[in-house]
Amino acid sequence: MRHSYTLLLGFVLTCVLAIWPANKVTAQTYEQMTNLPTLYVEVANNAAVTDKKVWKTATMTLVDADGQTTASMQIRCRGNSTFTASKLKLAYRMKFDEPIALLGEGHATAHNWVLMANAYDKTMLRNALTSNVLASFLGMPFCPGAQFVDLVLNGTYQGTYQITDHPEANDGRLDLGSELDSKVTDRGYFLEADGWEDHKCFKTTTNQVPIRVHSPKDGEYTNAQITYISRFVNQFETALMGSDFRDPEKGYRAYVDSVSLANLYIGTEMCANPDGFYSMYMYKKAGDNHLYFGPMWDYDIAYGNDYRKGDTSESLMSDIGFGVARTWWARMWGDPWFRQLINRRWTELQEQGLEAHLLAKVDEMAAEIEESQKLNYKKHSLTTVVYHECVTHSTYAEYVTDLKNFIQKHTAYLTKTFQLKAAEPVSEDGTFKFIDNYYYRIKNANNNHYVDISGQSTAAGAMVCTWEENTSWLSQQWTIKSVGGEYVQFINRLSGMALNDPTPGTTMSSTQLNVVDADSTSDSQLWQVVDANGTGVYNIINKKTQFGMNNNGGSSANGNKVISYTSDGKNATSLNRQWYILPYEVNTDDILHGGEEDIPEDLNKDGVVDSQDVMRIYEYMQNH
Repeated sequence: MRHSYTLLLGFVLTCVLAIWPANKVTAQTYEQMTNLPTLYVEVANNAAVTDKKVWKTATMTLVDADGQTTASMQIRCRGNSTFTASKLKLAYRMKFDEPIALLGEGHATAHNWVLMANAYDKTMLRNALTSNVLASFLGMPFCPGAQFVDLVLNGTYQGTYQITDHPEANDGRLDLGSELDSKVTDRGYFLEADGWEDHKCFKTTTNQVPIRVHSPKDGEYTNAQITYISRFVNQFETALMGSDFRDPEKGYRAYVDSVSLANLYIGTEMCANPDGFYSMYMYKKAGDNHLYFGPMWDYDIAYGNDYRKGDTSESLMSDIGFGVARTWWARMWGDPWFRQLINRRWTELQEQGLEAHLLAKVDEMAAEIEESQKLNYKKHSLTTVVYHECVTHSTYAEYVTDLKNFIQKHTAYLTKTFQLKAAEPVSEDGTFKFIDNYYYRIKNANNNHYVDISGQSTAAGAMVCTWEENTSWLSQQWTIKSVGGEYVQFINRLSGMALNDPTPGTTMSSTQLNVVDADSTSDSQLWQVVDANGTGVYNIINKKTQFGMNNNGGSSANGNKVISYTSDGKNATSLNRQWYILPYEVNTDDILHGGEEDIPEDLNKDGVVDSQDVMRIYEYMQNH
């Protein structure tokens, strides 16, 4: 009889194992699944964790080469777009009953930690590469740590995750100064320009930037403290947007820490994070009347991983990024001091080997998670778009190659652009300044498409439209010629034709612009470029008709008409009427062969003008 029971039990176990999910793990074994540490989280009553606000009691066991670490904690979901779009691989907040050094010696001992899912980033490297690696290279005082782990939740394998610091002000993380008394107004404040506005925020007076106060925490600050910090941020913004913004004492410089200002800005541009100014951290220390910028956080859509902005390898986030706070940085570019600061700091970082360091770290981290990512992509799709990813590949290695290629291409673009901006003339009175013998691209502030010629036609009368960026199309490039001081002509590089408003008479009719043979005496080809609102965008107004260049209907369709339209008080607010005029590359034909005298040989030894020659050439042109 006992033998029969044994046979029956064996049959039952065989059946159970046959139907047991492949990603189910026997939690009691607590084995390390790959070369990475394995994090086991067991929630009380085996409850599911699916809510951002409800904490669940749980136990954590971390298994690595040194053994096991066990602790009691609470867990809940976290994130905004991560929570709404990535239901198959959620991110989590962990709050431990006792402070824990979860990342080991040299890192914070704290209650609060984050489990990043990196679900939008098929490499799963972008957050660690930026918040930790890039931020550390920049010398930021708080760089969220990065430990990749295999996560098992309630006995079910979840995938490759990243343990990182929760962004907060405490020992071992962000230092706000010694005075954190709940009743003191001149204390430390940890802030965020928070485009999500999913917590209590105050808005700045001038630009309506939503500011969330992280420290003091919700419910722990007084009305006097909110009044104090909102007044301070508003003083900074008022100085920045005011007419004296370039003045070192009356302008914004008096309110900012220039080191963190440069580092945060360069970090955001280096990774090309379109959300870099949508969610941007900053802080004020106790007894220190300066605004500091950082830490760096949340970069899974950076490095060209978001199709909403197209190919960002040759774009500045201060031009096209999301978030109202972007207007701050666009305004700073109108200050020669800021231009020199950014170019100088960028040059230092390049000399220190920033690009090579990032590329080496990508390889290093990819090798580190190689075994784990294979397991991750047995559970999660490698080829399915989860959020706004630009491309899909059939192998993990291809995603890593994309990331490295972006870093190389974007680094070259930033070097050229920062050098150029440092050399560019800056208007002191709001009038438009440009460099002679240079090709520009004109981009609409609404659809982020470029002014182009329909069908890339070279014929007189060809229609003008907007089209997504294509850096190889000469039809998207224009030289700018000064005519009579106040007006300019835009000459298309492909055809040599001039931008023209063919509107008959002076009655507004939403006529589509075209290009015609260049004639500097024709008022319909002459344009006044006017600062729209002090944020780096311009209105382009025709001399003959006094109508403005407009992106018809705000459409993002390729080939959308560029029309002649009303110019009035809405110029400052209508994105369809606002244009970025972006320097692209030196017009070597004009410089080397078309002027009254060629550039001297010592400025152009190889006959090719590249970004390294820009400042020398510009200085020569200004002096001759």
